[in-house]
Amino acid sequence: MPLMIVQITIFQCGGFALSMSIAHPAIDGWTSFTFIYEWSKMCKLGIPTEKINFMSFDLANMFEPRDVATIFEASAIFAGKRTDTKLVAKKFVMDEASISKLRDKLTNCNDSKALCFKPSRVEIITAILWRAQLCASQAITGKVKPSLMSFPLNLRGKLKYPETAKPFGNFIIEVPVAYEPKGSNMELQDFIRLIRETVQKTVDYCGEATADDVVAMVANLYNNNYGGTEWGTSDNVEEFTCSSLCGFHVQEADFGWGNPNLMHFGSRHNQVFWLYSTQCGNSIVVQMDLEENYMHFIERDQDFLAFTKFLNFS
Repeated sequence: MPLMIVQITIFQCGGFALSMSIAHPAIDGWTSFTFIYEWSKMCKLGIPTEKINFMSFDLANMFEPRDVATIFEASAIFAGKRTDTKLVAKKFVMDEASISKLRDKLTNCNDSKALCFKPSRVEIITAILWRAQLCASQAITGKVKPSLMSFPLNLRGKLKYPETAKPFGNFIIEVPVAYEPKGSNMELQDFIRLIRETVQKTVDYCGEATADDVVAMVANLYNNNYGGTEWGTSDNVEEFTCSSLCGFHVQEADFGWGNPNLMHFGSRHNQVFWLYSTQCGNSIVVQMDLEENYMHFIERDQDFLAFTKFLNFS
């Protein structure tokens, strides 16, 4: 199986599309987009080599080959709820002005429920999407289910080893963020706190951990959450992934014909929210890959639509 497949499609109008498929066990999103961005720089004349990130290949030296079967339980290795239902992909733009106003409201010191920290745009938008997902689930099933969100976290720069700053490969961990419903109230502050505390706990641990500690932590998270009997692949649990690609340079990739004006991520076998920055301004695009019945409710959720500037159906 090839690690990467690249396809160029040239249209009669003169435009072209660059498509790439990767083997995710070996290559993650950061590696993919960094590869495209640096490749585009090498296609132009006059760029000195010191301004090109060739990435390092040091991960194998730190994380020696291990027998996966002795680390991960079988249920965790094959975990991940797959659906045979058709997935629909649609794009929404989350308006920066509306998100900023919401952040001010959530951190208002006069409110007893206010957050004691300034949440990021990604944290706020992820919380909005999560609540909308559970509201759709409630409308479909008649109850608020427990939920497990997979939040991919880029580990580059988060370990104490300098060789892990910009390595080629798959160097992410899908942090499981678990939500247990408490009554019918689903406050955004609760989701934001849960996201911040869970992710920060992982980041803090990685900052002092050895390579063996990191492997043990990953195995523990996957075995106890994605493969565990309480959360893993249960019909009583709403599972989805929210992946933030904000800050990656893919939209700056210019091969000589200008920057790309449209991006689309291929649908997976489960429900995913993809977040990435708009080309202009500070707004964030959300591509939703959802089952049709979930999309039907979310695209009509007024609490969610209050933060969208416009819709782009694809």
